[in-house]
Amino acid sequence: MHARYTAPVLSLLLPFALNAQKAYIPNGGDDLTIVDVTTNGTVGTITLPVGSGPVGVSFSPDGQRACIANYYGNSVSMIDATTNNVLTTVPAGTAPQNAVFTPDGSTVYVIASGEQAVLVMDATTFAITDTIAVGPFPIGAAITPDAATLYVADGAFGTNKVRVISTATNTVVDSITVGDTPAGVAITPDGGTLYVANNGGNSVSVISTATNTVTATITDAGAAPSLMAMHPNGDELYVSGMDNFVAVVSTATNTVTDSIPGIEFVLGLAITPDGSSLYALTPFAGAVVEVNTATHSIANTFAMTFPNAIGNFIGGVDPSAGISDGAPAAIGVTAFPNPCTERATLHFDQELRNADVQVLDALGRTVRMVGGINGAQWTLERNGLSTGLYTVRFSQQGGRVQAVKITVE
Repeated sequence: MHARYTAPVLSLLLPFALNAQKAYIPNGGDDLTIVDVTTNGTVGTITLPVGSGPVGVSFSPDGQRACIANYYGNSVSMIDATTNNVLTTVPAGTAPQNAVFTPDGSTVYVIASGEQAVLVMDATTFAITDTIAVGPFPIGAAITPDAATLYVADGAFGTNKVRVISTATNTVVDSITVGDTPAGVAITPDGGTLYVANNGGNSVSVISTATNTVTATITDAGAAPSLMAMHPNGDELYVSGMDNFVAVVSTATNTVTDSIPGIEFVLGLAITPDGSSLYALTPFAGAVVEVNTATHSIANTFAMTFPNAIGNFIGGVDPSAGISDGAPAAIGVTAFPNPCTERATLHFDQELRNADVQVLDALGRTVRMVGGINGAQWTLERNGLSTGLYTVRFSQQGGRVQAVKITVE
């Protein structure tokens, strides 16, 4: 007979909070400069193999790993972000420029630009398990929160396609026509809207992921837009190109609502996990510019040699989650049945709003991650989970990270 478990959910500090909000910035050589973005201080250097030429930086959703695309080294390096140690460097096609983790952190999609392909990499064994042919010189990529679809932009001059890849089959299932020379790609946290920066078309395409069709085109985000960063709350998109400013786009209206001047030719754009600061890399000015996202103004500038990066070069988790003053009270939950065999339904004593759910096994490994949860209940389906004890951890914007234990029989 199954027991009914009713209790307040445990308020947890994430075990990797100490490495929250750090940046790995390629700086013109074979090294990565480690920057503590809470202080803007350089706290170390990660040395990669000679000739690597790192360009792409991608952190896993839990902030514990980083995948570095080494353009000149035709390889990727996997880094333990808790220790800043290089775990391995493996061959990864020709001229890899970007990489994207799945939401559960189990798989990395490596964008091998010179090979016109996406490589599927197991994030645990580091083995390349599949190769997906796409269009010429792919660069920008984004995956939906449910991990079902990967979008990859063909970045060669004169192209105008975004490839739609099913992650279930690792095949291209559709192609979306956008503006000339698509480069950067960003997706809203709910996965409903995809933005594509058309470098050669001086525009940003707005795509509905439900229909894979262009629903709007933004034409005043600056000349040759190439890089974008989405605010964690999904309200604003930041776009940079050849003009000396960063455009601020409202995702509610798909219009440019502001611009941040005085930022010279950006070759790297990323936002902190808590959404408070946007970082722009300006290699020809030899500087990193920090922008206050609340005021859309430059908060700080510090020197580096030649900072440049593709992807989200800032990783970690929001350190305010679970440790902020006046944090919301613990959310009451009923998990039934617990233990369970096929599924357990979690009933919450308040409505969740765009919450993220992470399932960890008894060793603390992420085995499932789901975003965009709304409402007063959520069902954990077994779907291949082994027998054992699991921690179901959930969080929502402005709330604490909290968890409940569930046994699968």
